[in-house]
Amino acid sequence: MSADPSALGYVISHPGRFLLDVLKGFRRNQGLLLAGAVAYYTLLSIIPVFALVLIMLSQFFEPQLLLDTVSTILVMAAPIRTEVLSMHLEAFLSHWRVIGTMGVLLLLFFSSLAFTVLENSMSIIFFHRQLGQHRHYLISVMLPSGAILNTLSEY
Repeated sequence: MSADPSALGYVISHPGRFLLDVLKGFRRNQGLLLAGAVAYYTLLSIIPVFALVLIMLSQFFEPQLLLDTVSTILVMAAPIRTEVLSMHLEAFLSHWRVIGTMGVLLLLFFSSLAFTVLENSMSIIFFHRQLGQHRHYLISVMLPSGAILNTLSEY
């Protein structure tokens, strides 16, 4: 990907003006809002993924060993609430079939939201590259769900 020599020359000769233009464009496109939305939905997707990984590991390792390991890590992250979180994790592992099903559904739901927000953010960032025809909303929702199901089927 080669840069236009005149554009590169402008950036090199006017770095302050270029930075100001970038910041104005970032603000005009609500970059902080978009970044926050992507981060929010990504975090909402991580919790069900963590739950599913914990359930899968409980099929190969002793649940008590998993609880001890996670509790040790939780002491570093949330030292005050470790006992409460460990208690919830123990209940979580004892009801893994119900929670696993809900976890998959939540993972699909929040991941589709995360990918939709990410797709919208990318279309705003690269607005000069938009195609004349847009993808149908259901296809945009089904693409990440299919990718997640494909990844889960490999395990």
